[in-house]
Amino acid sequence: MLKLASYIGNDINVPPYSIQPDINIYIWEHHLEAKVLNELYQSATLPDKGNDDLCRFHGKRYIERISIRILLQQLLDDQSEIHYLETGRPLLTSGLAELSISHTKDIYAISLSKEKHGMDVEQWGNKALKLINMFLNKEEQLLLNDSSALLCSPEKNATLLWSAKEAIYKYVDQPGLSFKEDIAISFNTKQELKAKVRSIKEELFVHFEALPHCVLTCCKSTPFA
Repeated sequence: MLKLASYIGNDINVPPYSIQPDINIYIWEHHLEAKVLNELYQSATLPDKGNDDLCRFHGKRYIERISIRILLQQLLDDQSEIHYLETGRPLLTSGLAELSISHTKDIYAISLSKEKHGMDVEQWGNKALKLINMFLNKEEQLLLNDSSALLCSPEKNATLLWSAKEAIYKYVDQPGLSFKEDIAISFNTKQELKAKVRSIKEELFVHFEALPHCVLTCCKSTPFA
């Protein structure tokens, strides 16, 4: 019988990345094929297995969905049932914690907290830099070359800012929000950005971590520092 622990090993961050106050983020990086993941999934005791919608997904999307289900079950056992709102926001039906989910290529992440938040992971690459005119305003584009405020290169800074806006979008949970027109990001302190969203009054804050294979961002309504 396949066991998740034999595949996770040291690849899952235990203890998790802990972002104050009390936001725990678990990251699982794997290169497993759908067949192996399906065996892991079938051997697990998942409360929503009989009612899940995994059969609607194929290929990469199937691997993304099933990886998150397996990871969450490993963390929460029988309290891991997920419900998705019409906006796509995931919720734990147990009400045990606020949940956010992200994946990028072979990296899968889950964050759990008692407070509302939005989390994102993005693999390093040049895709975001090529698309800056689609999601960054002129003031934000000035941050791309500011290594004293953010990271060491325009490419990494673009990836960071894209991820930050993804995390903000998940926090706000409003369909149709424009990354460029409705979300404005500025530098706040080391490893923290602040943001204004056109549709809400409160200022938001985004913590970021530059990891070896990806950037991790997390958004909430109060400063992290």
